[in-house]
Amino acid sequence: MHFDDAVTNTGFDDAVAGAQRAAVACQVFTDISNLIHEAQSPYSSITNLGSGNSYVEIQVQTSLNSSTNPTLGMAGQYFLTTSPGIVHGSVWQTINSGMDTWFAINASNLGTVGIYHGLLQINFGHNFYTGTATSGIGATQSDLYSVILHEAIHALGFGSLIDQNGKSKLTNTNPGIYSFYDTYLTDVSGNKLINTTNCYTSTFNTIDLPKLTTLALLN
Repeated sequence: MHFDDAVTNTGFDDAVAGAQRAAVACQVFTDISNLIHEAQSPYSSITNLGSGNSYVEIQVQTSLNSSTNPTLGMAGQYFLTTSPGIVHGSVWQTINSGMDTWFAINASNLGTVGIYHGLLQINFGHNFYTGTATSGIGATQSDLYSVILHEAIHALGFGSLIDQNGKSKLTNTNPGIYSFYDTYLTDVSGNKLINTTNCYTSTFNTIDLPKLTTLALLN
């Protein structure tokens, strides 16, 4: 994990609460690492590529501090957008291949992503509980561990790339690039939201476009 709050005296670097906040975040990802074991790369003889030691690099972005923003946090993963169709994010790929997703990728193609596979951001404008006893959570507090765990699940791949207009959030097109998670989404009639005619053509089912902003869409 890489904390952008370093030397800011805010968020995860707060003089009073920063260290405990960071400890909670690290504990979440440690627990996930103990639960989900990385695949063994078929190229284990190549230095820094295989042997199951390709670490997932998470960028903990500069924290927010807004009490008027209802968002507690957000997280996700980065995607290569060179090919249309259904794609897995870089967190998922690194874990399931045992290889660093960005290995041998020209740095010029990564833009500002750098070494990172996923990102996390927390809004400390809200009152978070950082202890370990659930009985200690105050009535007006949110449990930081639970919030980060929820967001980390998104970074693992539980997230949609369908925008409100049905287009891909990555390419702003339809057909476009959609996530593997999107292939499981259906409307209440069981119709898939994404039509995949072959490996490289994925389109949003436009019959569901009027339902994207309603509660009638998903099961």
